[in-house]
Amino acid sequence: MIIFIGIALLLTLLTLVWILRPIWGTKSGTNKTTVTIAVVTLIGAFSLYGWLGPIAFSDFFKQNNKPETLAAKQDVQAEIDGDAQIKQMVATLAAKLEANPNNPNGWVMLLRSYKVLGRYEEADVAYASAKKHIGETTELRNAYDEVQAARKRADKNRSQ
Repeated sequence: MIIFIGIALLLTLLTLVWILRPIWGTKSGTNKTTVTIAVVTLIGAFSLYGWLGPIAFSDFFKQNNKPETLAAKQDVQAEIDGDAQIKQMVATLAAKLEANPNNPNGWVMLLRSYKVLGRYEEADVAYASAKKHIGETTELRNAYDEVQAARKRADKNRSQ
């Protein structure tokens, strides 16, 4: 970020020098005007960038970001509540399949749920249980292959 700001400053100064060069040679009193215009332009550019630019710019100057609005806090809370509900639904599905394991669609749904949640070890256990109870079906195998592919992507992303 520091390199970017340095390059931006250099380009801004070079542009100002090129644009304001004809003004510098006309009168002796215009040097103050030129410097004032250059300073105001730089301050304006940084102010505009700080207002419209990325959050990283404000972090660079140790400014606090704006406090979260009530709506943003509510969105975060809704997401947390939604995650808890999803995990509860998956746990309920797993319990139902333990009680009634002869449900091929239920096992496929459970595997896909574990894949989305990133719970790959539990997906392995569920796949082994499903094979034991209903045998290996095409849909079950496809769902487990999706889990394996998601696991490989997650491992690859973690190693990078």
